[in-house]
Amino acid sequence: MSDERLWTPAPWCIEETWSGLKIRGASTGESMRCCEGRPVATLADRFADGRVETFANGVLITAAPDLYEALDRCVERFEAVALADSSGRGPALIAAACAALEKARGTVE
Repeated sequence: MSDERLWTPAPWCIEETWSGLKIRGASTGESMRCCEGRPVATLADRFADGRVETFANGVLITAAPDLYEALDRCVERFEAVALADSSGRGPALIAAACAALEKARGTVE
């Protein structure tokens, strides 16, 4: 299993376009300004009643790299303590966190 992160580096941002929403990564130049980098995803916004949900999905997608890094650091920092938790909740939390990280890396079978 590889820990290599193959996705576009954060930060990601939402850009409104005529056809919907585009998720873009930061530019690779010195400024690292958001919405000047490569497209990460496009969310079609064809129906007016789905606009709020589409935007909410975009917000969640833009948070994905930051959420991954935060969860990865939490697992790294608290895994030993959680696994020693005598209540049994710690191991289940670590297993859920590790499963989410594996899903994000595309290593889930």
